[in-house]
Amino acid sequence: MLPNSVLLLAFSAFAWCSASTPNSLDVFPKSIVDNCIQEADCGAPPGDDQPYGQYMDNMTLLLGWQLSAIYSTNPAITKLCGDDFFTLTSNWSRMDYPTVNVKNVLCPRIGCDIILDLPNIIKHKGRYLSNLFKIGIYFTTPNTWLGWSFMCSAIAPPRLQQLFGDDSTIDMACARMPHDRVPWDGDVGLIPDKEINLIHGNATELLAWQILSVFKSTKSLQNFCSTFDVYSVNMLKLNHDPDIIKGTVCNDGGAIRLPSLVEVKSATRTLYTNMYVDTLFNVGCCSYLDWICFGYEKGNLDHIILDDVNWMDKVVLKRNVIQKCEAGHV
Repeated sequence: MLPNSVLLLAFSAFAWCSASTPNSLDVFPKSIVDNCIQEADCGAPPGDDQPYGQYMDNMTLLLGWQLSAIYSTNPAITKLCGDDFFTLTSNWSRMDYPTVNVKNVLCPRIGCDIILDLPNIIKHKGRYLSNLFKIGIYFTTPNTWLGWSFMCSAIAPPRLQQLFGDDSTIDMACARMPHDRVPWDGDVGLIPDKEINLIHGNATELLAWQILSVFKSTKSLQNFCSTFDVYSVNMLKLNHDPDIIKGTVCNDGGAIRLPSLVEVKSATRTLYTNMYVDTLFNVGCCSYLDWICFGYEKGNLDHIILDDVNWMDKVVLKRNVIQKCEAGHV
């Protein structure tokens, strides 16, 4: 298990990007270390009627930044980023991933050593994890005064800061309210280590399944697993436990099996859903948690889960919420 101080770093992020942030992904010189630092596309912030597309945008941008950290100094990336990029990465398009997002992050960053660029990579990793949570909040919660009132007044800013480095999720929630935000005056403490480890473990497992989506043959996966230690160093710098990734990708040293893309897509949806619920139950307390669990005894969670949540695993979403409510929240 990684130390808690290391785990928290993985979720540090800068504030939500403004729409005016320039996109400098296409031109990227690397003559000096500073040139490895670039402003990423901010993804698709919540605010329109395309939650699935926003989820996919932010999921692929998260993948692009993490792959750039793991592979950026590997000579194979130069070949991958050639004219055949979209052919070699056709698995992603078959999973509905907007593959160009990965290309625009990964390929301009060839040669950007993670040791020299780690704070920048961690910042972007945290940014897209934060985006993914905000998308979940925005699109799974019915647009009702009562729901957003609880979101606005009962989420604990210190806990958002602990996970994401900012509390802009509250600003997003309060923007839906017809009145000004009520200042937070609670003192709920920080998220317990056990819950932080749970959230981070799902984020690591999510990366493992996304790595599996890279490979098109069992042989190529076997080659990766035979040299796994080369990549594990950078995974650790990303604050991921390499043993978790190796256990999933390389089958704990057993017979290596390349899963179908259907399996990969299903697993990533489930892991994202797990991360969302675990985060949802840890960013507030008291009346906020009482509101989340309202009605669960009758199996009715319509006040927090809309019917058309098609980018999450809705069965897992409801099951996890009910389990946490029955267990007394967390």
